[in-house]
Amino acid sequence: MAWKEQLVLAFLTWILEGTKGQDAQVTCVFSGRCILPCKMKPHVGDEVIHWYHTKNTDSPVHSYYQGKDQLAYQDKKYKGRTSLFPDQIRLGNESLLLSDVKIQDEGRYKCYTSNKEGNDETFVNLKVKAPVQSVNITVAADTLTCSSEGIYPAPVLVWSTVPPSDLQQEKEPEKQTNDQGLFSVTSTVHKSPNNTFICSVTAGDSTHTASLRQQSEQQFELFHIKPQS
Repeated sequence: MAWKEQLVLAFLTWILEGTKGQDAQVTCVFSGRCILPCKMKPHVGDEVIHWYHTKNTDSPVHSYYQGKDQLAYQDKKYKGRTSLFPDQIRLGNESLLLSDVKIQDEGRYKCYTSNKEGNDETFVNLKVKAPVQSVNITVAADTLTCSSEGIYPAPVLVWSTVPPSDLQQEKEPEKQTNDQGLFSVTSTVHKSPNNTFICSVTAGDSTHTASLRQQSEQQFELFHIKPQS
């Protein structure tokens, strides 16, 4: 067995044995690639693998039997986005590689496996994240507007100042979603002299912060702080 295959199988064993009796937990980055782990005892021939999203058990996410992928009845939402690791199936690796991850992919997945030695099923909870990549602060008349977009899950926007002051927000931060399920958030406050305004946007485990320092009555300097996740 090649060292790469050994490493992958050891990693899968660590994940699945660490979650025996529980669902494995996987977080995938929006539009990226992600592995949903599934492992069974190594066995040559007669392997049957069915992956399902538990919200739709009529149409599989991916199926494999008779020594090849069987996608005639695949859920159309996953067309062209799923694959197995065919050279590792004989070693017991039935994990699913999901590409171009979408918000709608979130949820609980079932991996059903079968061979001459019996059958088994394991479950994986998939969560999707789109980390905060940028925060922008703009100035118009006597107001400052903080905004960020392309975020998931729902973001939290917080204003603060240095030195501390009472901020006058026009209204609660406004959140919207686009057709991909990603959030944008916007918030406006009244500016005051001699303050540095700080806007932080957090979504899940990622945070990005921008600050705007007033240099003169009409001149401001914008700073970005490296995202934290």
